[in-house]
Amino acid sequence: NMAEWHNTALTPLHYQPQQAAQLLQSAGWQRGADGVLTRNGQRFSLTLLTYPDRPELPLMAMVIQQQLRQVGIDVRINATNASEIPAQHHNNRLQLALFARNFA
Repeated sequence: NMAEWHNTALTPLHYQPQQAAQLLQSAGWQRGADGVLTRNGQRFSLTLLTYPDRPELPLMAMVIQQQLRQVGIDVRINATNASEIPAQHHNNRLQLALFARNFA
């Protein structure tokens, strides 16, 4: 059950791109010619899974993609079947996911 992944005890995150860029640089990430961060020859590139059954999710994914791109993280959006999110979580391939809980 994906709803169990939410932890209400965590402090909410704040959008601080300058601080994020500084922290990434101090961890050894440098912007490449295309603006994407690289370290030891590896690009900072992630895949964000979501699904089109909830039309707001792909739109939200695009905003997340743009915000992460500002600090040099390349995000590829994969709008797929919702079942892919828990499947990739269970086989340790999930990098990022955006989903919505249905309230009954």
